Amino acid sequence: MSAQTQTKAIVTETARVTAILPTKNPLVFQMMVRSEREKPNRNSADADFNIFMSGFGVNEPERLITYRTVSQAYLDAYGINFDPVAGTILNKNGYTLLEGLKRTNNDDNFPETHPACKIWVNETFEQRTWAGGEQKPKINPSTSAILCNQGRPIYLNRELTFDVSKEDVYISHDNSDVSTTVMVDDVTSPFGDLNA
Repeated sequence: MSAQTQTKAIVTETARVTAILPTKNPLVFQMMVRSEREKPNRNSADADFNIFMSGFGVNEPERLITYRTVSQAYLDAYGINFDPVAGTILNKNGYTLLEGLKRTNNDDNFPETHPACKIWVNETFEQRTWAGGEQKPKINPSTSAILCNQGRPIYLNRELTFDVSKEDVYISHDNSDVSTTVMVDDVTSPFGDLNA
């Protein structure tokens, strides 16, 4: 199979579970969810570029991945079976589609049929931090350059949501450099307050 054929493969636009990862709590897991979809054209220049440069990797699908904390009860309710060592999903496809998944037990805490869901993309200028770490900004995979808009780094967030009409939020990068662009928050002027 050629590399070009592999990169254009869309397994499914529907959110699917591809792995179950352990946590410190034996009854709580991190569920890895993936989907692929055609990259959105955010403006007319994107659409033009995709037509004129077709075949050069610009038409590759957008690959989405997110993690969702779930309980053992959730996995049991929907019959999501996985290898406890490798975390792989134990079925012929190697994944389980979430939308329309039927409950396999009598636990009424969960809907009879799994609700539709999607991976929501939310790009922002706000960096997430946590004990012992912080979110890394988006980078260009070819050059490792940080992607910025007006010198502000862009942070990519993805989450699984049941609100399938929720619009994705993208911030276009403008090739500005975070290390050379100076952000101006407070401007003083010999002419007085410029915000008056």
